[in-house]
Amino acid sequence: MAGEPPIVSMGSTAPPSVDEPRFILDRIVSDGAQVTRPSIDPYREPVETHLYLFAGSVRLSMPVAVGGLAELTFKEAAEVVKACYRMGVLVDLHGLREIPVEAVRRGTHVLAPHDAVNSGEFNAVQMTVRSPGALNEVAGALPFERKSVVARVPPLEDSEFYRSVCAAGFNGIIVDEEIGHRDAVELEIATSACDRALKVPGPDGLPLRNRVNLMASSERIRSSADAFKLIGLGAEVVVFTRSWKVAVDYGPGMEESLLAERLEYFLTGVQRELKLLAGAAGVSSLWSSLTGSRELFRSIELERPVRLKLGVKSAGEW
Repeated sequence: MAGEPPIVSMGSTAPPSVDEPRFILDRIVSDGAQVTRPSIDPYREPVETHLYLFAGSVRLSMPVAVGGLAELTFKEAAEVVKACYRMGVLVDLHGLREIPVEAVRRGTHVLAPHDAVNSGEFNAVQMTVRSPGALNEVAGALPFERKSVVARVPPLEDSEFYRSVCAAGFNGIIVDEEIGHRDAVELEIATSACDRALKVPGPDGLPLRNRVNLMASSERIRSSADAFKLIGLGAEVVVFTRSWKVAVDYGPGMEESLLAERLEYFLTGVQRELKLLAGAAGVSSLWSSLTGSRELFRSIELERPVRLKLGVKSAGEW
């Protein structure tokens, strides 16, 4: 059928089966559904990709966000915002020098800088915390009057740091691999560390993870398969910052309407691929069944210390 993702086999032509692995994600594979947990046909059975953020105040059509808008022109950024709003996904304005008025009008699906003009119109804003030592200073300027404030942090393995971010009053965390730090680790390890650290009970006896949303962002997130694995490691939302530009063949002087149209096609493809991946794993809901479900994955030729940090078993292990 025209426009549908092709299915040629249940095998794989991706790393580590054929190509040489480059990242930890390449050594993680989905443990396909067996007879005791039948696979789901997403063409005939519903696979839910929607989710809710910030205590249910924001509904997204899929666990995906679009970022990396810093190099875009004002008009291009405005078209990206409108396309993301139409597709029901989050748009990350980090690094954008001028906020388009369209972003204010569609503030429910925008993650804006906390010091942006008219930031009061946005449902969620973000603040960058570049190191654990800077947390107290940043938290002192935390705009508590906002509904939701997200901390953009470097990829660290420090569990206490993530708990301190929550204790400071943040409603969400973006683990951003583009933020440099001397103790930075791979995005996969940091995402898993944050998810597991926040599953400990808070002062009220409930897990911190229940009220804090976790997102993962990196230029090396290439595809829906990468997003699927990061969700399984704990991220609720995965931010595409570079691959979407490659997909739409973005370049200087590109027609704004064409940019928006191609971005919508890209996001539609990602959603359909996520459904196919979920169906093959026997998952009918990404949000309730995949997020943080490491049992759905196995690793191939991954060192034991890394496996333990990720919480992913080796292939063939039950």
